[in-house]
Amino acid sequence: MRVLISPSYGHPETRRHWADTVDRQVDFTVPRHDRLLAADQRAQPPTHGHVRQALAQLLDYAPHSPVPAQCLAALFPEPPEREDIELLHRYGIDSIHRERSNSFRRLPAPSEGRALMRGVWTGRGDASRTV
Repeated sequence: MRVLISPSYGHPETRRHWADTVDRQVDFTVPRHDRLLAADQRAQPPTHGHVRQALAQLLDYAPHSPVPAQCLAALFPEPPEREDIELLHRYGIDSIHRERSNSFRRLPAPSEGRALMRGVWTGRGDASRTV
């Protein structure tokens, strides 16, 4: 999968957030533009704080995506703790991490959780209407 850097998502307020976070985290969309990825570039194992930051940024950016997000994912250099993966999954967000073989492993959120949260991601308010 080729990843494209998308620094604005089309909204001035998102460009501001991008500028505020570029030294810590780089955010991407993939060519279909319905997937949003927060990529943590730190070389150390992700802490609970890193996971919470990725979660907050994804939930903040998703409503501003030019195409309604169908999938949100957080990319880490190493696997987060089990509790942190469960936190991401609670919000319908996949966790992706690099394996020792330099391949990437996706730990997908349950599809029911993703479907429930899609209304929140797209800024449509009542998530139950999107199920």
